[in-house]
Amino acid sequence: MVVASGSGENRHAYWLLVQAVDLGRIERVNGQLACALGADQRAGDAARILRPPGALNTKHSPATPVRLLRVQSRRIALAHLERDLPRDVSLVRAAPPALRPRAAPLDPLLSIAPAVYVERLTGQRVGRARKVHCPFHEDRTPSLHVYDEPDRGWFCFGCRRGGSIYDLAALLWERGTRGEEFIELRRELEETMP
Repeated sequence: MVVASGSGENRHAYWLLVQAVDLGRIERVNGQLACALGADQRAGDAARILRPPGALNTKHSPATPVRLLRVQSRRIALAHLERDLPRDVSLVRAAPPALRPRAAPLDPLLSIAPAVYVERLTGQRVGRARKVHCPFHEDRTPSLHVYDEPDRGWFCFGCRRGGSIYDLAALLWERGTRGEEFIELRRELEETMP
């Protein structure tokens, strides 16, 4: 199934499976798919409910309808989907760039290279492997991947957290990313970052 999420050209893709599969395996495959397709890796956990067709995306004004674009009734075995995906998503350096050009962000903080803000905020050096120990869980082997591009940010393959400079700072400083908390978070980041 392919669903237009109501956010510009963004699409959600779903595969109908032949049989039920363990949730841990589903989350692993979701991570592999996101990595291979350059998709949002934060939306791969089994508990995530995405926008269903017929709903409204209320992030826009006016609200935008979510539409079903394509559906096939054929079901597949998960093994068929897995065979062409990278086995170890931690080895994937970067997913293919987006097919459409992206506008430069209006917020200068969102233009900072992830390696710069990850080093500054965590105090850990980002090496050639582009990984650091995740500060949000016990992490013997570095599992927090730092992408090159600011719009891809960072992602931890251990705890499945990731995002932008704001997401990292909010988690580290135990702040929210909405309303007054976001304004305070932005102010502190502007003081912290070069």
